[in-house]
Amino acid sequence: MRFESFLTHGRSADGPILTVWQRVGVGTGRRVWQASLIGLTVWSAAAHAQAQFQPPQNAREYEDTGTLEGVQDHYVKFRDSKNDAWVLETGDHTTVEVTGEAERDYLHSPALHVQFTGQVDKKGTLQKAIEEVKICADEGKAAQGVFQPGEGDAPDKPVRGNMAGKFVFKGRLVSFKDGQLTIMAGSRKITGKVSDGVAVTVNLDDPNLAEAGDTVKVKAWYYDKGRPVTALNQPGQAMAEEIKITLAKPLAFTGKKPRTTEKPAKATAKSGRLSK
Repeated sequence: MRFESFLTHGRSADGPILTVWQRVGVGTGRRVWQASLIGLTVWSAAAHAQAQFQPPQNAREYEDTGTLEGVQDHYVKFRDSKNDAWVLETGDHTTVEVTGEAERDYLHSPALHVQFTGQVDKKGTLQKAIEEVKICADEGKAAQGVFQPGEGDAPDKPVRGNMAGKFVFKGRLVSFKDGQLTIMAGSRKITGKVSDGVAVTVNLDDPNLAEAGDTVKVKAWYYDKGRPVTALNQPGQAMAEEIKITLAKPLAFTGKKPRTTEKPAKATAKSGRLSK
């Protein structure tokens, strides 16, 4: 079922939650939704204020796997295993994981952080073409650099100086042009050729990369009045603790930055199922 707009109702222990959702665009198979909040969503403010995720007081735990329908800013809409629709709010302490594959040309995307294993000389030139590249989230400067692969479950060990050998390289992608890839692995520049059949995988924390049809596994918290009401086309509303998305198809290069933010549109008397 397709919704052009819909209204979600809910109530926390401290106040009402009312959200108007409108479909504002469709692109590359993705339904894009826009949310306008009415009233006071006390639970999310309380959760965001904590050093780590804290379930909203007196809320019920919810875990399920379903299909993504749309992503807009801090909101994820999906349909669960019972075909009920839910709108999940994400916060600063929501764990988001997006995994899957990407096309080779996706390496042209700006602001990427990558890691791969290779053999280099002291000048930082790779001796063989790169066969595997992992696109990952930016975890800060401490996670970037040249590393000696750890044995078994042991973590990788940082390597100091311009040493030759086989290492794991983690850093910011500077350029990918004519099949040549350059990254800054900490303070060391690494350059090498990428094979035509390179396997590109992703492990990111940005749900905006996902599209309708992707698989979603969630752990969330909701109040009884936030349950979905299918007869009224009213999705459930919950605060997400964990969202794990598995991409149904490889990410393709679009020429745009991976994350985009749109200004919310103002709700009007003509929008959706809004009534007095």
